[in-house]
Amino acid sequence: MKSTLLTGVCIAALCASGVARAQVASAPSTVETVEVTAPGETRHVQSINDFTMQEAGSAASPLQVISQLPSVNFLASDPYGVDEFGVRISMRGFNQNQLGFTLDDVPLGDMTYGNWNGLHISRAIINENIARASISQGTGSLGTASNSNLGGTIQFFSQDPSEKPEVRADQSFGSYNQLRSYARVDSGRLASGTKFAVSAGYENADKWKGGGELGQPMYQITGKLVQKVGADGTLTAFLNYSDRRESENESLSHDSINKLGYRWDYIGDWGKAVQSAYALEAENATGVRNYPVAAVNNLLGSASTRGSAIYYGGSGLRRDTIGGITYKTALTSSLDLKTTLYGHRDDGVGLWFAPSVFFNSPVTNQPLLQVNGSPILLRTSEYGLTRDGALTSMTYHAGIQTIEGGLWMEKEYFNLARRLYATSPTGPVYDLESWPSNPWLTQWAYHFNTSVLQGYLQDQVKITDTLTLTAGAKAVNTWTTGKLAQSSTAIGNYAQGSLYSGNKFLPQIGINQKVFGRDEIFAGVAKNMRAFVAGGPGMGTSPWGTNQANFNTYVKGSTKPETSWTEEIGYRLNLPKTTAEISAFNTNFSNRLLAASPGGVSIATGAPNILTNVGGVTSRGVDVAVTQKLPFHLSWYNGATWNRSTYDKDVVASGQHYGTKGKFTVDTPEYLLKTDLAWHNEGYFAHFGGTFTSKRYYTYVNDNYASSYFLANLGIGYEFDEIGPLHDSRIQLNVYNVFDKKYVSTFTNFDFTDAAGKNSDLLVGAPRTIMGTISVKW
Repeated sequence: MKSTLLTGVCIAALCASGVARAQVASAPSTVETVEVTAPGETRHVQSINDFTMQEAGSAASPLQVISQLPSVNFLASDPYGVDEFGVRISMRGFNQNQLGFTLDDVPLGDMTYGNWNGLHISRAIINENIARASISQGTGSLGTASNSNLGGTIQFFSQDPSEKPEVRADQSFGSYNQLRSYARVDSGRLASGTKFAVSAGYENADKWKGGGELGQPMYQITGKLVQKVGADGTLTAFLNYSDRRESENESLSHDSINKLGYRWDYIGDWGKAVQSAYALEAENATGVRNYPVAAVNNLLGSASTRGSAIYYGGSGLRRDTIGGITYKTALTSSLDLKTTLYGHRDDGVGLWFAPSVFFNSPVTNQPLLQVNGSPILLRTSEYGLTRDGALTSMTYHAGIQTIEGGLWMEKEYFNLARRLYATSPTGPVYDLESWPSNPWLTQWAYHFNTSVLQGYLQDQVKITDTLTLTAGAKAVNTWTTGKLAQSSTAIGNYAQGSLYSGNKFLPQIGINQKVFGRDEIFAGVAKNMRAFVAGGPGMGTSPWGTNQANFNTYVKGSTKPETSWTEEIGYRLNLPKTTAEISAFNTNFSNRLLAASPGGVSIATGAPNILTNVGGVTSRGVDVAVTQKLPFHLSWYNGATWNRSTYDKDVVASGQHYGTKGKFTVDTPEYLLKTDLAWHNEGYFAHFGGTFTSKRYYTYVNDNYASSYFLANLGIGYEFDEIGPLHDSRIQLNVYNVFDKKYVSTFTNFDFTDAAGKNSDLLVGAPRTIMGTISVKW
């Protein structure tokens, strides 16, 4: 019976028990499913294995599993963490687009929505096929293929095919018509030394609120092959395909939540959406408010605020194919080689039905009242990405030294366009799960060509049996050229040109000292950099989101990429029944970039923005994690994080002074508290735990925020040893948000000020959700 592996259960949305089952200290053992510390490391490193991934429930996002580790803050607007628009992960004050992500060493970019240089982990691999995840907070890893990892890295690794022939099938059912099916076939080791696995997955669940088209279907197919080559070589190849179509949630404001309700969302009623668009035109012309939902008339703000409260719908569609081939061998008894070649193709579109008056005519530059008799247009953001790359590294072992060096090269071709599609006064014409065609207008279209070259060299010296020193550096170079392919207005209104973002010397130094024969003291420092982001007008902090004059004058040759300098020190404790780790960190984030006008940061979306350095951020904090073994097969995990991340200076925005100095950075809780009590005995497992998240600001001057909240989660299950031909079969039930807490989860935008709470920047969290999973192997 594998009861020792079942020291708890992870719930569908927050894998609390995974950490409760963890040994929060040094040497891994057979009962560990999470390594909250990594013995011998000179950095703060944590790992999660496939047992925790499985027990999180088949539909749970791998990012949800990671969320119980110290300093990791995971947010989602849906209960299963699958809606990429509403999913965010941050660490130590760094947002998702300031972290680095890889799968089997292949870079995933920054995993943001509308990703310009990669894709989200949920599309890169089927959840059930993840073998482990390694998280390095703060300093990151020199060899990681990423040019965005200011605040750390998350590396995912896929499961190898089994040594023996095996078939696995999982079926999950849950709230909101959730259905997930998974099947995998492993060949076992063949006479040729080959082994391979093929798997497929299907998932669908309705949104937990809203009307109209609510589905979120996803199809995935994956394959992996491992081949022995000679005595010391291994060739590994994988190919993954995904097709995701997700209906998204509407961004709300504090005001709209109070007046329209917690479950307010895209209305999915074309008739009411058309009435609302006409009501917006009437309010603009006469000032009279007559919206089809009476409560909308009472919303604060401008007519646009009220007109944007009643949308028909929005969605995101993505198709991805990603693959890689790796050869690893020992060239000599002291020299190892590892080389990976990879490719990735992504096609995507974001759909949003909005009143036509939100867009200007390319002829008159005045708001459009109707197009083809309809007051609503379908606006899309359309993506096309092709990436090819190579990674190679060599490791040389010489006595007390281990020297490692490597290169990463990538070529990216990224197409991005904003288009408008005409609708009908009697219907939307296009549905939320189909790719539109025949646009009425292309507002703009860009081609981006990016080249990446990164190299690193590192030397690890074992000075004594108890003292290890690691020192190294990397050089990061990114060249990007943006060319305008099409525009609806004068070419000069858009930026074109080439930019370089790089640093020839980004050092990293670490030390590890063993004490008392069982514990460790570790410390390290590191410098990291984030490359400029490709994108068009309104696309985050893209340097090309301005006009040509501003690009030439203020951006090209003068704007510097964002950098970070991180220092950390920690202690790892390993006692028979108590394991713990405490670490302290200090990070200086420099050259913080925001979209700004020459006089300061511009909030108006119609202004010709430029990318401007508006100061830095200082982050200081402490992480603590403790696991205590208790009688009666119980274990109790507690984790705590204190993180004070503040802006270093004030900002002058469009002639107005904003007092941001000393204010907390947006979307960064000062306190994270995590607890879990787990029980396991003879195949049975259960847990009860939760996470407390302190308030988070969404305005730079800290005049509005999302309140603190505590989410409780519950899980129970049983693993069968053998039933006839079946083995390692499992049945489990997971409950997310046990007490049905109402809370704000994800921020979709940040403002300088919103004291009245009228800006639609908020996504609310999902209510209580139940999911059951049956898994069988034979």
